[in-house]
Amino acid sequence: MRLIKEMIRVVLKLIFHIYTESPTEEMLEDSEVKVTLNALLDMVDERKINEAENVVHEITENGEYKNLETVLLFYSYLNEKPDGFLQKNNFSQDEVKE
Repeated sequence: MRLIKEMIRVVLKLIFHIYTESPTEEMLEDSEVKVTLNALLDMVDERKINEAENVVHEITENGEYKNLETVLLFYSYLNEKPDGFLQKNNFSQDEVKE
């Protein structure tokens, strides 16, 4: 979990020049990106992790730079979830690492 968190922080720092210990949606400047991220996080909380991940894959297909922030924050959020929560929803820390 810690390694994933550190990797996300490094990518945010190097690519987006965002310096933060705990990445959250508040750091996003684009309101459209915030809406997308919040919808994805709501899906996670509603135990629809696999469906949320499918959306993540869809939004990254177009290669837009702003979507990388969304993906990083999505996986950062998943990384903070306990293993039990992930397992109950047919997901694992290993999938977050990938």
